[in-house]
Amino acid sequence: MTSATAKQRLLRQLESLDAKIANLESAPIREAHYEYRETGETYRQMWEKLDSQGMAAQLAKAGITLAAGLKTEGRRSKYNAGAFYCNIRTPENWPEPVLTEEQQAIRDALVEMDRTAVKGVGRVGGEWVVVQ
Repeated sequence: MTSATAKQRLLRQLESLDAKIANLESAPIREAHYEYRETGETYRQMWEKLDSQGMAAQLAKAGITLAAGLKTEGRRSKYNAGAFYCNIRTPENWPEPVLTEEQQAIRDALVEMDRTAVKGVGRVGGEWVVVQ
């Protein structure tokens, strides 16, 4: 580099960056984290304002994931490709939701189905039956 002006300008920039780096290096090290604070807005109110990308980002930020797939073992046909399954995973310290009586009854029924190895419920001849 031959320009004295360019050298001086670059030297000032380097000195400024060096000072910033030294300041950052002297600061206490803290791992990245989130702090939850009251905003006066419910989660639902915030959620309803988001577009689909915002919703996906919010779920990822909260540590919520969804595993979904198609179980293909067993008998299949052109009308039955398999059984769909999904598993919503939440962080260990995630609070349990407050459920209505109806929602709790549905949850209890699903837990009982899982406990007793019930595969599902369907209609046969106009009646509801349990599939074992």
